[in-house]
Amino acid sequence: MFDPEYKTIPVELIGELTTVLESSVKKIINARIDQSVTGVNYLVIPFAPPNERFAILVEISEERMDVIKNRAMKLIYPFKHPEKKLFYLAEIDGKDQIIKLAYIFPGLEKLDWPYFDNLDYDFQFIEKPKPFSLFEYSIERNRVAIEVIFESEDLMDNMKIWSFKNFLMPFTELLKTAILANSLGINPNNLEQKLKLGFSKIEHKCLRAILEFDYNPKLHEESRILENLKNLYLLLDADDKEGVVKYVESFNNKKIVPDLIKILRAIIANTATFKTKLATPDEELKEIILNRSKSIKKKSIMESAVKNDPFVQTIIGILTKLDFDPQKAPLFSLYSTATEEKICGKIISELAKRMDDQEFNFKNREYKCELEVVYTPESPLNKPNFEYTLLEITDTAPEIQVEIIPEN
Repeated sequence: MFDPEYKTIPVELIGELTTVLESSVKKIINARIDQSVTGVNYLVIPFAPPNERFAILVEISEERMDVIKNRAMKLIYPFKHPEKKLFYLAEIDGKDQIIKLAYIFPGLEKLDWPYFDNLDYDFQFIEKPKPFSLFEYSIERNRVAIEVIFESEDLMDNMKIWSFKNFLMPFTELLKTAILANSLGINPNNLEQKLKLGFSKIEHKCLRAILEFDYNPKLHEESRILENLKNLYLLLDADDKEGVVKYVESFNNKKIVPDLIKILRAIIANTATFKTKLATPDEELKEIILNRSKSIKKKSIMESAVKNDPFVQTIIGILTKLDFDPQKAPLFSLYSTATEEKICGKIISELAKRMDDQEFNFKNREYKCELEVVYTPESPLNKPNFEYTLLEITDTAPEIQVEIIPEN
């Protein structure tokens, strides 16, 4: 495209460009109006494939831009009659930035115009939406914001329910685990009330959501919420054994291990790409990107190098079974009203002695249960396993409209 007679010039003479207006029918008329950092407007027309890496551009005044926007001037006219006596030929990169530039005087061009002089098609220039900035979003709402993007071939056509159940909700659980680790004044019962944690956006085509909660520097400093979340993002970014082990050890509750492995398994199983970013009104962390290969490596490290220390988990649910058979260890079964999971395990002996004389409701009563959990990662021969021990149980009192039939 660049003829030897064209005079090449430094790309810095135009500089970085930002698209402000673009064609409403780009597949038919591919034209746009870009603006430089100094506020100069350029009409830009890229060439059709296989020369899509090249474009012609010409400086236009505000008056001429208004005329072009109102379709009172053909697109090629500004190039044949430029206000500054010349126009430009540019090679552009994937971000529509100039990487090579030459100027051409009208009548001396040795190229075919992208469109005919008399092109007349009913199209208009429309304003291009500004790129979304999580940092600006966080400042505007004065909240901590966490962007989550999960891309998979299975999500190309539309949203799939499995993406909520198998990824978005587990990622939310991972965030909660990180927030609660080492925290003072924040516990599972008051977390959502104190932080007002929730979703503000969920979009289609890929799973894109923004989770946010109140920004309270004093509370965050006292409870270490932001420190915990930053450590979580450092863990997500770590790609070697030393880094993974280091940041896992920063959490006193090792529930962080199975929670993160569940996320990695979802990425691997769906050949997905996961992107996430954290922003507060004061700062924005770099975007973390995990693809299938990175997730396989991180999952392998976590399963082989991280200690499987027991952790305590609070579950609120409905009892479906209590077994105090003296010939075997006391057992329980619990239906979690939050995750709809059935949890079975042993009852610690000290608690079992106190439970013998108590009456428990198996129909419409919720109980808050403190469980010790031992997690064993999957191996080539075995699936991942959770062993539960009931440490404490408390009646939460409210009646609910869920009926679970007790086991015999």
